[in-house]
Amino acid sequence: MSDLDWKSLPSLSALRAFDAAARHDSFSAAARSLNVTHAAIAQQVRALEKDLGLALVVRAPSGIELTEAGRRLADATSAGFGRIATAVDLARRSTGDSLRVTTTTFITDAVILPAIGEFWRQHPGIEIAFAPTARVIDIESEGFDVAVRSTTGPMPDDPRAIPLMVSPFIAVAAPSLAARVTDWYSADWLGLDTPWEREVLAESGLSGVRIREIGAPGLELQATLRGIGAAYGSEIVYRDALRKGSVVRIPVEISRQSSYYALVRSGSRSRALSLFLDWLVSTFEEAGRTDAIPT
Repeated sequence: MSDLDWKSLPSLSALRAFDAAARHDSFSAAARSLNVTHAAIAQQVRALEKDLGLALVVRAPSGIELTEAGRRLADATSAGFGRIATAVDLARRSTGDSLRVTTTTFITDAVILPAIGEFWRQHPGIEIAFAPTARVIDIESEGFDVAVRSTTGPMPDDPRAIPLMVSPFIAVAAPSLAARVTDWYSADWLGLDTPWEREVLAESGLSGVRIREIGAPGLELQATLRGIGAAYGSEIVYRDALRKGSVVRIPVEISRQSSYYALVRSGSRSRALSLFLDWLVSTFEEAGRTDAIPT
């Protein structure tokens, strides 16, 4: 790592004040965010402008606006302070016993929540904040330790990825719906009306069926349980409902599968992270056992 010429750099206090002003487009809002006075922010920004010999901000009716030079500097301070904040957060958590884990809603309900109690009984001091979402997350920039995700294609070619399990796709319906439907082509199917969903259904001889879009994944599952339509997806998602008899498998073959994996942040692993990953792999191995799958 090359040395920095600290003497050539402006005051970090001035850069912090400018960064806050640029983020909020206002000296007043920046002052509130840093718990200082409006005059203190203005003084620091003016000192920074004098140091650089450039105008960075101009007054505007609603606050301030950045000049071209100000925008370039704001991009740099935002990226720089953002990376510092992320690195500090990771450093603090690498020596602590707290983790941030992002998962999908379905896999949280189906695999993680039923078993997490045992993990906490064994490791009561480890705090885990789960963030279920279908959104693609950059775990490095957003400060997550682990992302549990699935793919219907090959596992990602990423050294951070740990394979967890493979689950076949199945088609299901509530018993009440299964009892009255003889032709599944004429039934309503729940899901998203996308080219990918249409392709999967067409492979199963269901090209052109009606797809009802319910919305959130949790609502789609509840609609299936209530007999609003048939559904398909990873077997692990429907396993608990199959065991309870809330849904039954229907005679539609789906030739796809979900491959589940954990994506782990780069860098050294804390004790808490290592213990959680060991538990996660073991839990998914148990869930993936053939004799655990209802018929």
